[in-house]
Amino acid sequence: MRGCLWFIAAFAALAWPLSVSAQPTSLGKPDAEFTEPFTHIRNIRELRDGRVLVVDPRDRVVQLIDFRTGTAKKVGRTGAGPGEHGLPDRIIALPGDSSAIFDPDNSRYLIIAPDGTTGATFRIEDTGVRMGGRGAAPRGSDTRGRIFIEGSAFVATADGGIAPGDSAPVLRLDRATRKFDTLAYVQLARGNARGSGGPNGVMMMTGLKAFPSRDDWTPLPDGGVGIARVRDYHVERYTASGARIAGPPVRWTAIPVTEEEKEAWRAARRGLPAAGRGGAILKNLPPPPQSEFPPVMPPFVAAATVARPNGEMWVLRSHKSSDAPIYDVFGATGSMIRRVAMPGPTARLVGFGVNTVYVVRRDADDLEYLQRYTLP
Repeated sequence: MRGCLWFIAAFAALAWPLSVSAQPTSLGKPDAEFTEPFTHIRNIRELRDGRVLVVDPRDRVVQLIDFRTGTAKKVGRTGAGPGEHGLPDRIIALPGDSSAIFDPDNSRYLIIAPDGTTGATFRIEDTGVRMGGRGAAPRGSDTRGRIFIEGSAFVATADGGIAPGDSAPVLRLDRATRKFDTLAYVQLARGNARGSGGPNGVMMMTGLKAFPSRDDWTPLPDGGVGIARVRDYHVERYTASGARIAGPPVRWTAIPVTEEEKEAWRAARRGLPAAGRGGAILKNLPPPPQSEFPPVMPPFVAAATVARPNGEMWVLRSHKSSDAPIYDVFGATGSMIRRVAMPGPTARLVGFGVNTVYVVRRDADDLEYLQRYTLP
């Protein structure tokens, strides 16, 4: 035990780089809350007139809600035919208030018109680039509708098998030209991927560790990408043309992974949607048996970095499960400009509008309510 405490103290001592952290500010009170609950809000997309598309993968529904009237319109229906989605996972913004729903069950995207009607579908594989299996989940898009995806974490071996790599490319797809380009590479968590099999029978698994220590990234509205680097916690921004802008290191304190935090991590993943055989949702899905816990948390949470329409990067700090989440906000030069605290320990940021931020409030029955806050 003394050795573990020494490791944590030594790690924390190394985690105090140069820049000074700002005190977090509060979002204040929400200016609106939608009265009807959801089971699990994945993300949202605010339209120009203030209506909001909401995807709930646990209930397999997409809704177009109006805060002014308190009404909701169901978008599409469950299935594999025209205008249908199997497991709606994420909303991708397209130009002109159109959107696309990523549907891993049907390995495709379903286009949604501004009025909430469903239209055509498309697949990443249609570009000629093979993503494998159900394809790669998108992270988002830019103002031109180019889609951003993290490339494969696996590399081919000389004997025809596969092996996990230590980095992955950040890819940008231009649907108009049907071409991918690579903007940057991100460092992956060690031991957080497994692969087996040859070219005709490949099995790949990722996300086997809790609190993975890896780079995180988000698309930027102008076509670039923002990356939070885990090695010394700083932010890099790559412009649409590939120019790199690096900010200074950020001060942070390592948080020990206690038994309480381990149980909170497990509880947060019970019952999350997962595509099973025949498209069934696996309730109370346990973590993989290979799950491992590190002695301390990394500086920020993986797969949680997001960008506002004005280009700000919001990076979610690692935190105790009993504390309200805090986001570090970075500007155009990669320097931290402020910190923003969520309204409570269970609050989740799920998206932005032009001058708004959308947060999920969860009640005692684990039902989720969408709140809208106005940002200064």
